[in-house]
Amino acid sequence: MPRFPIVVELRGLIQRQPEEEEQSLGIVIDPELGKNFLSQLTNKPTYKVYCKADPRFHLTIRDDKVILAPTDPPNQFQHWYKDDKFSTIVTGQALKHSLEETKPVQLIAYNPNDVDESILWSQGEDMGGGYKRIRMVNNIHLNLDANHGCFGVHDGTMIVVSGRNTRANQKWKIEPYCKFLKN
Repeated sequence: MPRFPIVVELRGLIQRQPEEEEQSLGIVIDPELGKNFLSQLTNKPTYKVYCKADPRFHLTIRDDKVILAPTDPPNQFQHWYKDDKFSTIVTGQALKHSLEETKPVQLIAYNPNDVDESILWSQGEDMGGGYKRIRMVNNIHLNLDANHGCFGVHDGTMIVVSGRNTRANQKWKIEPYCKFLKN
């Protein structure tokens, strides 16, 4: 089955495997991408990942944690590449399901030859405006969630998994991100 990875500039990878009704995603953070791999991506467009609760905040990595941060086009940790190769050799860390509901997602070592279910995610149906849930592949009732609590989305909002709801903090978009324009 072909894979369609999305790679964060200098830092990560989301592997997407098309399914009949959904796509599986494995999100990988890679602090040491090889030069050969990077050179293959430099001419490709980048993407941003954000939730409907506040599109001014994008998915990023800070201090080895997965969070939302204010849109910052020069911030390499907010840029994602889409790579259409069948497979790729990378090292680094994968975005792993949290151990329980409302706990932060984890980062773990990624081995492309031994992909375990705890790093696979699936995208749900369009919930309007191109926003979709990103859910654990082994438990589609737990979704990627911008855990904004009573404070709203802000710089440093932790990313967790939680039960399905209809709130905007569980509706995500992955769309083109132009490096040369302030998005």
